[in-house]
Amino acid sequence: MDFADYRAQNHVFTHLGAYGIADNLFNLTGTEKPEQVKGTLATYGFFEALGVRPLFGRSFLPSDEHVKEPQVIVLGNRMWKEHFGGD
Repeated sequence: MDFADYRAQNHVFTHLGAYGIADNLFNLTGTEKPEQVKGTLATYGFFEALGVRPLFGRSFLPSDEHVKEPQVIVLGNRMWKEHFGGD
């Protein structure tokens, strides 16, 4: 049984989410030059299970987990300001 099975069969918890423990390297594009940044993978429901919401934008949606969809990220405050000028 894996996380997707637990979530599909969940009838107890309001929100259920998961994240990867190891830091991963991701290619950040859409800026002046692409660069590798550290991050981790998280599922839909992760932030809701912790009871937190992004200050701007949105957290993950169920459709964000589909491999064929464009990848979505949630930026930390420092990366948002340093790489995107807080815009």
